[in-house]
Amino acid sequence: MASGEEIPHRFENVLDIIDEIKTRCKVASISIGVLHEGKAIFRKSFGYRDVENMLPADSDSMYMLASLSKNFLVASVGILVHEGKLKWEDPVSVHVPGFNPKDDPRIREKANFIDILRHSGGLSNPVVSILGPDGKVLLLPKDFIRLANTAPTGNDVGQYYDRTWEYSNVGYGVVALAVENASQMSYSDFVQKKILEPLSLRRTAVTESQVATDDNIAYPYVQLQDGTWEKLQYEWTSEKHTPILAAFGKRSCVNDLLTWCAATMSAEFEEEEEMKPGILQDIQRNPLKQMKRIRKGYWTRPHDDPFQNQSEYCMGWMRAVMPSCQVGWGSYNTLTTYDAERTSHKYILGTESPKRPFLKHTGLGIGTAICVHTFPDTRSAVVVLSNGLNLGDASDFTAQILIQELFDLHPRIDLMPWVKLETERRLAEFHNTIMLGWLENRDVSEAERPQEEFIGDYCGLAITLSVTRNEKTKKLQLQFNRDDCVVQLEYYNVDKYSYMPTTRDDWLAGGWLDWDYYMVGVLDFRREKGEVSGLWWKWEEPSKPSWFTKKKLPRSKWTFL
Repeated sequence: MASGEEIPHRFENVLDIIDEIKTRCKVASISIGVLHEGKAIFRKSFGYRDVENMLPADSDSMYMLASLSKNFLVASVGILVHEGKLKWEDPVSVHVPGFNPKDDPRIREKANFIDILRHSGGLSNPVVSILGPDGKVLLLPKDFIRLANTAPTGNDVGQYYDRTWEYSNVGYGVVALAVENASQMSYSDFVQKKILEPLSLRRTAVTESQVATDDNIAYPYVQLQDGTWEKLQYEWTSEKHTPILAAFGKRSCVNDLLTWCAATMSAEFEEEEEMKPGILQDIQRNPLKQMKRIRKGYWTRPHDDPFQNQSEYCMGWMRAVMPSCQVGWGSYNTLTTYDAERTSHKYILGTESPKRPFLKHTGLGIGTAICVHTFPDTRSAVVVLSNGLNLGDASDFTAQILIQELFDLHPRIDLMPWVKLETERRLAEFHNTIMLGWLENRDVSEAERPQEEFIGDYCGLAITLSVTRNEKTKKLQLQFNRDDCVVQLEYYNVDKYSYMPTTRDDWLAGGWLDWDYYMVGVLDFRREKGEVSGLWWKWEEPSKPSWFTKKKLPRSKWTFL
């Protein structure tokens, strides 16, 4: 293998390809960083962190981390285990007494930190009751445990605690509350004082003020059909809502994440006392603990490539061995991953190179795509941050190109045909997967029933959906649990109303990424003795719909945060 001094020359040869990926995926910027033998050997940024003001992204630009935030939560638990304030085998309910999922009492009795952090704790993932359109946070912090307790448990075939794997942001939110109770500190303060300050991660944000006062933010964008850029908004980085901050709300930059990866691998090798030269040389003591336990494989993740190398979910990390299709695990490039031909498997890296273990995680959200791979055997890491998620996952494509160059993998794979196919399919996806079903099932041939029959508050999943009448348009409208999150309702069928955007531009600009199935945008009202008694909301395609009961008395108004 080439030395760390020689490798950057290989990266220089693929910069034009990465820039083309940025253009094809329609993202505003991509920032990359590479660690090798414990040292940062390459950094580069493409495009703008702020399109309106034409401010370029750089290695200190703060991007939304989305689910990569989970790595910091798991590390927080590891520190508390080291301090003796909790145990991995403790039922999480011991540290969060109000945690009591009603559909499966075994979760309260038995689900421990390992179960939930490896996503086998029996909890589902109703994100649409937490995050609304336009980046709004729908759920009040005080109502989070009510959501955790009332959300469906297990999956749609009746498998519950310890029998299935289901990715759950809700579970990670519950663990964050346990961190607060065990440490007697707010979660944001704990991360700041126990992780960020000791590691000198000065460009990682866990509070609203850090974002509001910073002048180097990679704002989230989508590029619309006519080529214009639309800046998106979201409220995810807030110390006032611990579950959201812990599960997907942190922000960081390339430089900090390179340090984070180095510290993670150093702690994994128990090198605190005698750190090898590298990016951590100025850190007196590594605060991270229990990393060997955290990054151990706990739950096999099935995959169908011909190599069948190790593939397991750890706690907040995914562990696998190359060559493997799992290099792209968790990415948004699913239209070529799960098609009938498993098209992406034609582009598996390093099929003729030695096996190589890696641990990774991704972060996807409105206006953000993040990808981090670590390679403990060579103390290497590849970090890719992008402030856009539109036509495919630019961070995943870029990371795979960098990994191929970093380790000089063979045979050489040209990934651009894959990039072109995925982005073409993504462009057609909104019509094919949302609008076709929406149009086929819409029937307005029968007259709409009196609007007054539907007006009211509907309660479920710890939020309230309020149906009111817009006196200007003379149409019904839907309010998502807060006064400033309102969308128009369109008559869709008998006792059914839709709020689903009907153009891809509106879907992108409204931040509707998790609304990716037509029924998510349709409210199915039901009657009892002729009167509307509630509605069913199918908030995710694979999940059963949830019932929202109509209340007779209007709810009191409240202002979020």
